Amino acid sequence: MLMANGPAIIMAAFPGSTRGRALGLLGLTVGLGSLTGPGLGGVLIQAFGWPSVFYVNLPLGLLGLTLAQRFLPRQERLSDETLDVTGAVLFACGMVGFLLAMSHGHDWGWSSPPILCGIGAAALAFPTFYAWERRCEHPMLDFSLFRIWPFLSGNIVAFLSFLGMFTNAILLPFYLQGQLRLTPFSMGLVLSSLPLSMAFSAPVSGYLSERVNFATLTSIGLGIMSCGLLWLSLLGGAAPLWRAYAGQVILGLGAGVFMSPNNNSVLSSAPQDKVGLVGGILALVRNVGMVTGIAVAISMFEGFRGFALGRGLAPDSAFMSGFRAALTTGAVVCAAAATLSLARRRLFSANPAHEHHVIHKDA
Repeated sequence: MLMANGPAIIMAAFPGSTRGRALGLLGLTVGLGSLTGPGLGGVLIQAFGWPSVFYVNLPLGLLGLTLAQRFLPRQERLSDETLDVTGAVLFACGMVGFLLAMSHGHDWGWSSPPILCGIGAAALAFPTFYAWERRCEHPMLDFSLFRIWPFLSGNIVAFLSFLGMFTNAILLPFYLQGQLRLTPFSMGLVLSSLPLSMAFSAPVSGYLSERVNFATLTSIGLGIMSCGLLWLSLLGGAAPLWRAYAGQVILGLGAGVFMSPNNNSVLSSAPQDKVGLVGGILALVRNVGMVTGIAVAISMFEGFRGFALGRGLAPDSAFMSGFRAALTTGAVVCAAAATLSLARRRLFSANPAHEHHVIHKDA
């Protein structure tokens, strides 16, 4: 809910030419929050044990609630739309079935009853969800928005970027702990290097998105992300720690360069009266990309690790085989997204900050 409404609030408060900087500052705060989390979590775990990472959320949540009540503007309810419970349930069923199959297909067997049930649930739920949304008065997803090609392509590359990035997010901690034998505190410092570099590049990219073609910046960012994932995929079982830091920094720089202008392009291409729904779609695409990336990473990791073990390789070598395969897949996905994003350059004018310069083209 928080991540869905953030872009909508910025869209309403910063129309036109200043929105890029506002979205860049949003990326800065996301980066700083993500930077603080792993490091603080490592300190808390080492000092007080793992339950302490949950206790700290209560005072932080209360502080955030107080600040929101104090500073966020009050807005009248603009419509009497109802919650699309049926659509939400259908979508959840489809995602659970899909992720179950992707995550456990190799372990349980692709022809095992649970996996077949998961595939069947996804195959049934997703078309039913689409049909329901087309005739629902207040749909969870307004599919008419996806007829706007800049909106559709921006969401596709966002999905691919998070898919690629989370092949690293799910496996790197296991590499740091299992291969490099780092303490929780040291792991937190390594993982914090990504959001730190993201916090640096996001405001700069947001500022540039008011002056440079959206697609140029997003393509550069995705290309840097692909290089970062490829760098990390080349880590060895006893690699020096600076190489893990460097890979995280490269990946974070690319993510910061990509996210602000891409969000700006999606928000600018949609009708202004749909801004709340657009924020929700951005959050949905981000989260679906994350969980799909995790599922893809686990599937690739387990497949190549099992193949390596079957050939008689040692467990550590088998781990690295699966690790490299998963992160290489993420790098390829980000490179494909960069290519698609580069093809969008003609859709945006030289000054992309103004909504009327965006070409609305049906997919």
